[in-house]
Amino acid sequence: MMSEMIPDGADKLEIAYENDAAASFLAIKGHGEMLEYQVLMLGHNRIRHVVPVDVIRKENVTCFYYNITSRISLAFHLKRQKFNREAFLKMLLNIASAVDEAGGYLLTDSNFIFDPEYIYINPETLEPDLIYIPAVMDDGGGARLAAFVSDLVLLHINVSRFDSGNFVQRILASVKSEIFNIKEFI
Repeated sequence: MMSEMIPDGADKLEIAYENDAAASFLAIKGHGEMLEYQVLMLGHNRIRHVVPVDVIRKENVTCFYYNITSRISLAFHLKRQKFNREAFLKMLLNIASAVDEAGGYLLTDSNFIFDPEYIYINPETLEPDLIYIPAVMDDGGGARLAAFVSDLVLLHINVSRFDSGNFVQRILASVKSEIFNIKEFI
């Protein structure tokens, strides 16, 4: 279930899907060390393009319930269709902006999950929402974001539907540079 787009350190997490009468949730149970201030930031703030989360603690286990009601995974969407230029650029901008703005909430880029199975989109607007896990993780969020964008560009866009210009080349050059900078990417 874990891939190269999920941070090292996430192996101490149990991932499952749960439903109740009115909602669907991605449930993540953390048995490792949690970053308390990040747990509080996620629980008390609605952060743009981050899936809303409820935090419940039981017997030294922290459970995160991400409300994914009315959303589909990016992986499911990509199996059905590729992005056109406008939708692709909008999605990249929203994802990059979420990562960039997270710093204002004292959240680091290393705890975002950049796996298409765990990025959820509104099927009508294609607006993405990311999963953020406030656990102790290894660094490298920028590298995972760059790898995610590169894979998305190479595998899931319809190049013929991109108008003239060198958007694809510019995006790939940005993510393949020696030092990936999120602000320059945006």
